Amino acid sequence: MTVALALALLSYVRISADGLSYRKPEIWSNESTLVLSDASHPELRSKLVPTADPNRFTSLVDQYAEFATSDAVIGSLERQGLIPRTPGDNKLAAISATAVASPINGATTPLLKITGMATSPAEATRLTIRATDTFMAVEKARQIKQGIPEAQRVELRIVNRVSVPKLTAPRSKTSFIIILLAGFTVTVAAAFIRDNLQGGKRRSDEQPSSRNRLQPAPEAASSDDSRPLRAGAEPGSWPTANAAEGEPDAGSSTHARWSAGSSG
Repeated sequence: MTVALALALLSYVRISADGLSYRKPEIWSNESTLVLSDASHPELRSKLVPTADPNRFTSLVDQYAEFATSDAVIGSLERQGLIPRTPGDNKLAAISATAVASPINGATTPLLKITGMATSPAEATRLTIRATDTFMAVEKARQIKQGIPEAQRVELRIVNRVSVPKLTAPRSKTSFIIILLAGFTVTVAAAFIRDNLQGGKRRSDEQPSSRNRLQPAPEAASSDDSRPLRAGAEPGSWPTANAAEGEPDAGSSTHARWSAGSSG
């Protein structure tokens, strides 16, 4: 059981020169919220200007969710050292962007949420802030490059810079539990087999002595024919109880009276 516990612990932690460390990290997340708007600030007006389309930004929010994870944004985050450049890593999983639906009727809104994920709350918050700023900078540079007048540009404004970090994926304990249960099962099975083997050996050791106790003693097995005959007794006749006590038996008295008559 001790070996199983040690293996289970080693599946959960790693021993190195720096000490103990977890084999699998936790995944934390944080998020920011943006709103799509323009120079007229329609979200702040009670009345829209004649040229403003109230549905224009709600129709663009899904496209801007894709722009938030574009190659330009991911490449900039890689150069900043916020996302690893290892080809095998899922880089898009580090940040994500989704349109925010209305909590009342589920309709699309001009709100956009950007989520950053990392192995600690501080790193997740840092990634979220930098991903939001990078996305806004990339989109502004793209508008300038296309020569779009400032009054006609789609603007990205921050509603919530960050929120409270959340534990998205805790450390998995599946390997630890499986190894521990396997070790417990093997230990119980080994103890059961050992007890059965020892019990069978004890029974085999006790069987010869039991047979010896059941055998009759040699004296008890001897026949009565081996007892000596009394003098004068005929073969086949046995002394009575009186003869055994030293008194003459009936046969001896009769023989004595017959002898006396013959002689008279």
